[in-house]
Amino acid sequence: MSRRQAGSAGSLERLQNLSGGVAAGQLAAGRVPVLPRVGLAVGFQVSVRALAGYALARFNFRGRQAIAQAVLATRVIPLPLQAIPIFQALKWGHPLQS
Repeated sequence: MSRRQAGSAGSLERLQNLSGGVAAGQLAAGRVPVLPRVGLAVGFQVSVRALAGYALARFNFRGRQAIAQAVLATRVIPLPLQAIPIFQALKWGHPLQS
């Protein structure tokens, strides 16, 4: 088998592992496929943020105005500017070896 064929076979296997389900023992071994993990993380974040937004909108508590202003201030910052610190952290950690 040539090197190119071996690489494409590995790519196909990795693609199949992305969308696979969680089998017994995979969770404990840290071999859970990527897409289910991302789905769980996004679902958790959406539910927590929805509850926080509800509390901010409905309940009166000390510091409510400051939190609301901080949230609105961060929404004004353009997305490319928000990506700069993330890129720098990845660059300094050296996972970007392309």
